[in-house]
Amino acid sequence: MDDRVRLAALRASRTLPMPEDVDELAEVRVAAARAGRRLVETSSRDGAPELALGWQQDNALTPDDPGGPPKPTEGEILALAACLRACWPDPDEPLYPGATALVSDIAAALRPLGISGVTRSLNRLVVLGFVLVDSGTVRLGPDVAFWRDADIASLRREHHQLPAAREQE
Repeated sequence: MDDRVRLAALRASRTLPMPEDVDELAEVRVAAARAGRRLVETSSRDGAPELALGWQQDNALTPDDPGGPPKPTEGEILALAACLRACWPDPDEPLYPGATALVSDIAAALRPLGISGVTRSLNRLVVLGFVLVDSGTVRLGPDVAFWRDADIASLRREHHQLPAAREQE
């Protein structure tokens, strides 16, 4: 398969099952490096090994770095915080893959903060790979698996500060 097609398929699907063939895995790694990206090993919700594309820089959450995602809006940042709280109810558990939550719970968590337009923010977070939305539910996206241990430790410490719907508190 052509490298460009392989990487386009990986970007579109967000994850790729781990190739069993060592040569195929090496080809995917080389293709990612040529595109200025890196492969990150993660696992699916059922524990199967998968690959996802990561940024070359150490921290994909730094929006102003070349090659990183564009700067998020305040609404997008708060929507992500609410998604983290809803989809990661126990900060002692691994962050990814997390649990499934209702979009309505995300909206309820943001309402007291004066944030409306939750759909727009969630759609943007989907594009960035931070969440997946399907039929009124939301779960954490594979790009969350790239976050540095230091960033996740900080989120663990401040988990209780993340916006939550009343039922989640």
